[in-house]
Amino acid sequence: MKIVIDALSARFGGGQTYIANILAYLPDSMDAEVLIFAPSTLILREDPRIIRGKVLWPTDNPILRALWQILYLPVILRREKAQLFFCPGGVTETFVPGGCKTVTTFQNMMPFDSRLVASLASRLQRIRNYILKPLMLRCMRRADLTIFISNYARSVIERQIEVRNAITLPHGIGSDFRTFGRTLLVPPGCRMGIICFMSLVSTPISINWKWFLHLLHFQ
Repeated sequence: MKIVIDALSARFGGGQTYIANILAYLPDSMDAEVLIFAPSTLILREDPRIIRGKVLWPTDNPILRALWQILYLPVILRREKAQLFFCPGGVTETFVPGGCKTVTTFQNMMPFDSRLVASLASRLQRIRNYILKPLMLRCMRRADLTIFISNYARSVIERQIEVRNAITLPHGIGSDFRTFGRTLLVPPGCRMGIICFMSLVSTPISINWKWFLHLLHFQ
């Protein structure tokens, strides 16, 4: 099977972890060739079946990335005779040739939370999320299979559109977080009694850090 993955939107964080884990569990017995387009920061599994595609086009900007999806990706799908096209980012404007199935993943609930979008400080981010919502719905409506990471997210979408085929595959928990019964090493100089989880987000969020740290103080 020839699989093409468009993971160019997975620039950091959970998006990259999701792709890396999927490819890490590619069955050894599976007769497949995977052509993946992804940022250079995404570390791929060492496997002769997995090939990183070259993109001679600026794709950091979402508008330019969309143009690449519209103009160049359909040509690649036809040239490679792809049988499966996977767009984990949840948005694609790519014309998929006949005989090729499309799979997408719904991981971003923000555009579907009107109160959260309205509370964003950045007007540009609000506009971005308003635009994303119909694009994501159209992608899921067209896809042959949509993967949801929770039943709640699935129910939100299925109330708005008819999804052809859907499956819920919750995110797993990595072994790094399975620490029950283990003695964890504390870095030198680290103050005990404080747990702080830092998440890299693309949307600016205003946080009262004094209140935040007080909340997390469990002693």
